[in-house]
Amino acid sequence: MEKIYYVVDIDCCMGCKSCQTACNLEHGYAGGSGWPIEVFRMENLAKNGQATCDFIPVLCLHCETPDCVSACPEDALSKNEEGLVLVEESLCTACGKCVAACNYGAIYLRECGDGKKKATKCNLCGARRVRGFPPSCGHHCLGQVFRTCRESEKEQLLANYRYSWSRGQLVYVSNILSEIGKAL
Repeated sequence: MEKIYYVVDIDCCMGCKSCQTACNLEHGYAGGSGWPIEVFRMENLAKNGQATCDFIPVLCLHCETPDCVSACPEDALSKNEEGLVLVEESLCTACGKCVAACNYGAIYLRECGDGKKKATKCNLCGARRVRGFPPSCGHHCLGQVFRTCRESEKEQLLANYRYSWSRGQLVYVSNILSEIGKAL
């Protein structure tokens, strides 16, 4: 199976956080218990003295060699054939080692309905994609920031942008921000 990539066009993000809301509703997460996707506000001072404000959606990068997977003593995290890092909640003991190992803050422990905690992170809505739908954050995004593509489509898609930064299966693109990777 071919690797899947998630392309995030930060030029289109308005900071509305509809992606966060859609994700939490899709997975039944209660607010305040952590976010598989979070939109950060980046304020800068341009060379001309003008203040600028950009928004960057941050989610699991699905790293090539994920530290969270190697840190888990229960083998509750693994990479699938698409290259995505997934959590098998039934194996998770909520030890928190995966949370500590992730350099990007993309995995956290959330309260489950039974009072126990489990590791949670973005899985690019695998159940939705099997049914032919895009991930919930992308489907409900007002700015059409998100796009999934297969590895064979990636280079052609990236040719439409001046700047790109990728790590694992997540690719940030922009036609404006040349230092895109430095903000992440």
